[in-house]
Formats: sequence, structure tokens, C-alpha cells
Amino acid sequence: MQRDMGLKAWAARPGIQEKLPGFTVKLGFGLHFGWAVECTIGSHHKIDASYLSPHVNLASRLEAATKQYGVSILISGETHQLFSRPVKKKCRYIDRVIVKGASNAMRLYTYDCPSLESCGGEIRDDVNLSTHVLDLQTFFDVIEPGPCCTHDFTKTWGLGMIAYLGGNDGRKADWRKAKTSFGKCLQMRAGDGPATALLAYMDAHSTPQGDAPPDWSGYRTLTEK
Repeated sequence: MQRDMGLKAWAARPGIQEKLPGFTVKLGFGLHFGWAVECTIGSHHKIDASYLSPHVNLASRLEAATKQYGVSILISGETHQLFSRPVKKKCRYIDRVIVKGASNAMRLYTYDCPSLESCGGEIRDDVNLSTHVLDLQTFFDVIEPGPCCTHDFTKTWGLGMIAYLGGNDGRKADWRKAKTSFGKCLQMRAGDGPATALLAYMDAHSTPQGDAPPDWSGYRTLTEK
């Protein structure tokens, strides 16, 4: 998408930029693991293949929530558990939520996708994944997560998450400390989506003193549908 000149030209059309200044084409992905029923839906005139299950609905909610967290990929805890240990380490734990229709809170992770050098990223513009990537190890050598994988950022983010969640029941939450940590993350990586989202949530729901609300249970409701 970042290389396609036709797509760039379309997004840069005056009519589009006039209505949506700075518009670019982006994709969001929600990754979840679970059962689904494959079936056909329609009539004698038209039928479509479809997959139905609560897990499909959850994947759709995660896809929608990528905009809320400012990330390209949201990964459920169930999916994260299927990854190898090296791949797990490359994912960032960004929240613990409960979605509509679910009885248990789930962890949310992201993979901080890097971008091409021409877009201000770290990947060489001449890299072609279809020819350069032969296996998973090669893939992660080429597509290494961006600045969020530095030691300082990872440590600061981890401290912020511990203070934000406050354990499984939220009793040990220290939102003042969490705000400080996530603020430092924004200094290291300006515009970081997860840090921005969590800071906004805490600002909206904290007590006048800046602490977690009395009913904080270590997770929040995922509002995206």
C-alpha cells in the first residue's frame, strides 16, 4: 500500500483532501482464534459464503478498535497464546478489556508494524516480502518492530501497564504512576496510539485526584463495535 502510486494518487485527489485533509489509505486487522460455522447466506438469486460465531464477531470488534488504539493490528490473548516464544516477545501488551457478550476479560496485544524509509520508517524501500522473506526468522529479521522494541521504551511501557491494570483485580492500580510512564513513552515515540488511548481513558475516568475509580477491576469495556 505504501508503494502503490495509483493508490497514493487517488488518496491525494483534491476533492478527497478538501473534505479529509491529510487522508491516506490504511488497513486495520483484528486477529482472534476460535471456532466458526461456514455457511451460505442469501436467496435463489444471490448467495454468499459466510462464517458465523461469537469469535468472528469478536475479530470484527478488534478490527474496528484498531482505530481507537491507533494501531494496524489488534491481537487477542487467545491468538497470542498460539505464537512461539520469540514471536510473543515482539508483541506489545496494550490493554485488558471485556467485550459485549463476553463473560471474561481478555488481553489485547499489538505488533508495532514498521514502515518504509520513504514514509519515515525503518524498512528499506527496495525490500520485497515476496522474494526476501523465506521463513519466519527471515521475516522478523527484515520486518523488525519499530521504536517500540527499544529497551527503554519496552521497560517504561511495561511499568505503565503494571500501574494501569493494578493486577488481576485492579486493587494495586496506580494511575498517577501509569500516566507518568505513558507520558514518557509519548516522548520517546511521539503520537504512539496505545499510549494516547490509555492516557485519554484515564483522564476521562480517574478521580479528581488522578487515581483509578473505586470500581476499577483491572480491565475496561471495549466500546468499539
